[in-house]
Amino acid sequence: MPATTEAADIARYAPSIHDSQPWRWRVSETSLDLYTDHRRRLGITDPDGRLAILSCGAALHHARIALAAEGREARVVRLPDPGDPGHLARVDIVGSIPVAPEAMRRIQTVRTRHTDRRPVTGTRLDDHTLAAITAAVGGEGASLHILPRDKVVELAAVSYAQQTEAAEQA
Repeated sequence: MPATTEAADIARYAPSIHDSQPWRWRVSETSLDLYTDHRRRLGITDPDGRLAILSCGAALHHARIALAAEGREARVVRLPDPGDPGHLARVDIVGSIPVAPEAMRRIQTVRTRHTDRRPVTGTRLDDHTLAAITAAVGGEGASLHILPRDKVVELAAVSYAQQTEAAEQA
């Protein structure tokens, strides 16, 4: 199986809003193109498609991890076609790289991920842990906004929307 096909297959393990997997891949021998699949977007939970885009970002991340674990150097071009906003990324294999132990650890972790919909409870993360998470996010070219405690109530609205969405689909 070509490395690009394997990468697209591994990307299906990516977390997505209600496991909707709102992406599709176009695969060739040396590249992958990631597109938003608007048919899989959840209208009530995600009216503007933002969560679908985040889900696609997780799939892109997992595809990159798969390529690194295969010893493939990947170059990512985000939004490669200004005329097609649904074409989110193009991943080109541009060479070979040594397979790092970290890449193998990550690919094993990807394969064991599962959805856990239990309420999030527990102790607050310490500053060191938050800094490590923020650094990891920054290493992926993204940023992380830490939600203040007073904004947590707003998350209840999202939960309500998710319950409504689920009831409509039943």
